[in-house]
Amino acid sequence: MSKRKETKKGEHLEIERKFLLRRVPPVKIMDKILHIDQCYTNSGRFRAVRTGTKFDYIMQKKRQLRPGVYAESAEKKISWNKYASAWKNKKKMLSKIRYMKKDKNGLVWEIDEFVGMNLVIAEVELSRENFKLKLPPFIKKELIMEVTKYGQFRSSQIAE
Repeated sequence: MSKRKETKKGEHLEIERKFLLRRVPPVKIMDKILHIDQCYTNSGRFRAVRTGTKFDYIMQKKRQLRPGVYAESAEKKISWNKYASAWKNKKKMLSKIRYMKKDKNGLVWEIDEFVGMNLVIAEVELSRENFKLKLPPFIKKELIMEVTKYGQFRSSQIAE
């Protein structure tokens, strides 16, 4: 993956494609599993990310430029107190289990299973918009459709 481009405001450019899946591919093939509680405030997106027994608290701002292309600030680790304050003042929230798998081409797939919803979305970050993406078998097998251009499949829209 090449170095991320920056916008005029010093944000990173994120290029991604999203896919709606029937279910999570077999857990045994995954490289990493994260548990994420995410909330949105007027200040940005706040996350509590758990891997095993370790917690990280993260804040980030992200805005959509066009379908699949976002300008985002660098993720910033924050204290538990700052996260708790954001959670208390949240506008909306969601919980998800993120399964991560690197494909044979070196792309890292993030498969999000939204807790309390029958919804699984896979996303992959790309180095450029015209990247020729070949879906790996573990995604192809569960694929319903590509949803990159549908805003309702963004986490910020799924959050309640």
